[in-house]
Amino acid sequence: MRMAVELCDTRIGRLVLLGELDVQVAARLWAPLRAILSTQVFLHECFEARAAAVAALPSPPPPPTAAAAAEAVQTEGAGASGRAPRVVRFSSFDASHLAPPCDHDWRGAAAEDANARQSEHDEAVERLFALVAQQLEWRGGSAHDEAGRQALLRLLRRAVESSCGQPIALGGSPAAPPLAPPKALAVRRFLSAELRCLEQGGAMLQRRLGELLRASIRQQLRRLLEIDGCGATRGTALVAALPHSRGVGFLRDVDSAARVLSNALYEYHRLREAALEPRLREVLQRAQRREAAAVVEVREMPAATRELLLTYAEAHAVLRRLLPLLQSSQPAGLPPATHEDEWGRLQQLLGMVHAARCDDEALFLPLARLGAMERQLDAELRHAIAIQWGLEWQPAVPPPAERRSISTDALFDF
Repeated sequence: MRMAVELCDTRIGRLVLLGELDVQVAARLWAPLRAILSTQVFLHECFEARAAAVAALPSPPPPPTAAAAAEAVQTEGAGASGRAPRVVRFSSFDASHLAPPCDHDWRGAAAEDANARQSEHDEAVERLFALVAQQLEWRGGSAHDEAGRQALLRLLRRAVESSCGQPIALGGSPAAPPLAPPKALAVRRFLSAELRCLEQGGAMLQRRLGELLRASIRQQLRRLLEIDGCGATRGTALVAALPHSRGVGFLRDVDSAARVLSNALYEYHRLREAALEPRLREVLQRAQRREAAAVVEVREMPAATRELLLTYAEAHAVLRRLLPLLQSSQPAGLPPATHEDEWGRLQQLLGMVHAARCDDEALFLPLARLGAMERQLDAELRHAIAIQWGLEWQPAVPPPAERRSISTDALFDF
């Protein structure tokens, strides 16, 4: 990227001299973009150094609880094909070396080592967020400069494609050694894809930032609902309050409140638009009123549609139960989860998700606006109940004469 920037400096100067690029546009748009690219190069160098250090560490033994499974996987991988099991290699591009440390460290690592790795992860998140925010600000400037922005980005992409794998010396700097062909191709593809994101209104390394934010958010949920005495006690109380489902999806095996909450947010975010399709809502509500034609139509729904609706209703029920409990005191005198310091850090991370427009992590954003989310769930409650009755999800359906006396909460003890 550094070579591509130097090449762009030369080409932009020529275009300005030839009158093919307005000097004011070049000054207004290229200077901040050049600063962004310099920051990106610096971050990649930092990540590359850290990735090399991580890759040089000896591979840890598999955890005792998963030793048999790991041995089976290795045997299967090297069995019939005769090939050795795959080896994971870290690079600055996949950012896998920046994953936060696991709180339950089965390797017995010292607490200061875990804190150091967590600090590196947090620092990477902060730096990447600043870089992405800088790019989004650059992309969100005046609409009159859009043509100039696109012209500069096309020029930069061509410079990247021409500089990968070639020694280029510009501005008196020594020529960098060429990259090996496989790595040069991988770098060129990666940078071209990142620049394409920038051209389309996104930001370079935005997806990497989203991945790290997702890991941090899940880490915070585990700390709130699993780790240490308070978190474990709170998580146990939340699991005990979950609706009793037949288990059409993620409630089959409930062993973690944090995992159930994450899965419920994911399924709700993924299925809500399809589940609330007006035609489906109308048919299910008619079926709930026992209109014969609608009942037949619901019973003849494809299996995929039934599973979609049931999973949505399951996620709706879980969120409707858990979100209020996060804001209330738990047994044993535990304060609400929303009063913990870890909840404050969670809100900071969610603010980054929103500001950096990390769409894949938007499923966690309801945790930043619990009141609005609860109102949304209440507005969809009638449809969720109609799904239960229409698809006969209720384990024991009471006689028709008793249905009017059933409370709303009872409907969700499925």
